[in-house]
Amino acid sequence: MEIRPCTVSDIYESGIAADYFEYAIDGMDTPEVQWLRYEALAAGGMLYPVGAFKDDKLIGFVFVLLTTSLHYGVPIASTESFFVLKEHRSTGAGLQLLVAVERLAKEQGASGVMVMAPEGKELVQILPQLGYKDTHRLFLKLI
Repeated sequence: MEIRPCTVSDIYESGIAADYFEYAIDGMDTPEVQWLRYEALAAGGMLYPVGAFKDDKLIGFVFVLLTTSLHYGVPIASTESFFVLKEHRSTGAGLQLLVAVERLAKEQGASGVMVMAPEGKELVQILPQLGYKDTHRLFLKLI
């Protein structure tokens, strides 16, 4: 397995994002991935796509968003999307992607990494074991 930077096009063209819809929020509109906006953020140096490849096939990806915190005034990395195909979740691909996120964040001068994990999914149990603190909860009210 190889973890490496990739492009938004690599992710789009692989078709892997279709499987990501298993994380769609119940009650929200049908997801319409904003590929052109992802491209624009990547071109502007704010979004960093990273892929997990097995035999040159994309099996997982993460979009790392790097922004300066308006509250703290320091760069913070956050995972905008984080996904590994179900059949590859026991391979360590997710953990390796997370390590790559941390490395990238450090190289870019970020003070920390924020990861949003869907309630009830594997990532919620794994993150505390890796030193991540549950600092906030995200609540959504559909209107």
